[in-house]
Amino acid sequence: MRIIFCCLLLMTGIVATAQKTRPSVPDTLSHFLTVGDTVPDIALYNIVSPQSITRLKDIKRRITILAFWSATGIPSLQELPKVDSIRRRFEKSVRVLLVTRDGSLAHVREEAAEVIRRIEAYTEKKLPLTAVYIDTASTALFFNKVTEPHYIWLDRNKKIIAITDGDALTAGNMIALLSGKTLDLAVKPATGATGEPVQKHKAVLPR
Repeated sequence: MRIIFCCLLLMTGIVATAQKTRPSVPDTLSHFLTVGDTVPDIALYNIVSPQSITRLKDIKRRITILAFWSATGIPSLQELPKVDSIRRRFEKSVRVLLVTRDGSLAHVREEAAEVIRRIEAYTEKKLPLTAVYIDTASTALFFNKVTEPHYIWLDRNKKIIAITDGDALTAGNMIALLSGKTLDLAVKPATGATGEPVQKHKAVLPR
């Protein structure tokens, strides 16, 4: 499936040969939100129709996945089929949002919207994933520099239970969490620094 999807991207010219520089989000916070913190009620703007706004508090699922991606990054694009499979399999309990960071920057929004339009034109179907962007102020709550894909897992109370890379986003982990088991997951750094000690945290849903 990944090979087919990558071929689709190359055929439609979605993968960019050059990426515009995205300014770093200023580290204005002494502490980024991390595992155990509750995310405030941020606005989620539809990437194609920004006038359509969802509030985080209005999402009612046992798990919400904020799937941060880059429209010009091959690793993010390769993850889309897996992210969609998680959405389809656990739709009643898990809400997956494809999130573009730094949406206050016009070129960032347009890059993401163009990717989605090309996918929809090629497949002749609406993208099944809900694609949104958050503004730069909301982005600064979570991280400064990160590599996408970057997944932030929330429980029903919008408390962060995990921050991971793509390896942890599996059907097996979803089944374990939803059945009340505890997962021992590595926490992905919020600063993009390499060589940091790997920290692990036990992820569990509230009863």
